[in-house]
Amino acid sequence: MTEPDNTSTTDLLRQVTEQISTLVGQEVRNAQAEMADKARQAAKGAALLGAAGVCAAMAAGTGAAFVLRLFDRVLPPRAAALGATAALGAAAAALAAGGMEELRPVRPLVPERTVRSVQADVDAVQRAGQ
Repeated sequence: MTEPDNTSTTDLLRQVTEQISTLVGQEVRNAQAEMADKARQAAKGAALLGAAGVCAAMAAGTGAAFVLRLFDRVLPPRAAALGATAALGAAAAALAAGGMEELRPVRPLVPERTVRSVQADVDAVQRAGQ
C-alpha cells in the first residue's frame, strides 16, 4: 500500500477551507441582500402604521373636539362623546389594518432563500460524503 502524499493532503485541506470560507461569505451576502429586500417591503407597511399612530394622536386632540361638537347637536353629551370616540377609533383601526396587510407578505422575517440555499449546500456535501 502506498501512503498518500502529505503535501497533497495539505493542499486538499487548504482548498476545502478556502471553498468553505467562500461559500459561507456568499451565503452571508445573500442573507444580507434578502433581509434588505424584506426591509424595503416592510417600509410601506411601517409607514402606514406610523400614519395610523399620528392620526390617532390627532384624533385625541382637535379632531375629537370637532367631532364631539357635531354629535352634541343631535345627541345628549354622553352619547355624543361615545359616538365621537367610536368614529375616531374606527378610523385608526382601519389605518392599522391597512398597515398590517402591507406587512403580511414580508413575514417571516428570516432570509428564506438563503436558508434554502444553505440547506441545499448541506445536502450536496452530505451526498458527496457518501
